[in-house]
Amino acid sequence: ATSLTYKEACVFPDYKSAFVNFMGMIMFGTAVLNPFTQWLLHTLGVIPKPGTIMKGVTLEQMENEFFLCVIAEGIGSKGTRMESIMYFDRDAGYIDTARMLMESAICLALQEEQNNGGFFSPSIAMGDTLLKRLCRTGTYYKIRSITK
Repeated sequence: ATSLTYKEACVFPDYKSAFVNFMGMIMFGTAVLNPFTQWLLHTLGVIPKPGTIMKGVTLEQMENEFFLCVIAEGIGSKGTRMESIMYFDRDAGYIDTARMLMESAICLALQEEQNNGGFFSPSIAMGDTLLKRLCRTGTYYKIRSITK
């Protein structure tokens, strides 16, 4: 039987910063779940209305000041440790999402083999074809073996 373990991490410069951030998340989460404080957060503008979160941000800022780096580590059945890095050098929420959707649509349109039935993640449905297209149009991707 194989198992999958998933973890996310947030890095802080010191214990105090991590603790303050953790307590802030707990308090904000509690406030969002309470109907009265949820209404208050919406009224005061703490929780933005849909479509206003990037208001005032220019295209130049999205291309030059935003980025996303995803790092994943996995351990194979024989103990081999691998790391993959995927880096988007511009705003992944708007600009690169549109690019990824277009590349996915092209992959599906040009795909010769069809997946039979069910729902598939992009990596299963389009495989290396999608990854190669994304890398040709601006995504950085690298996979390497980790030795300790």
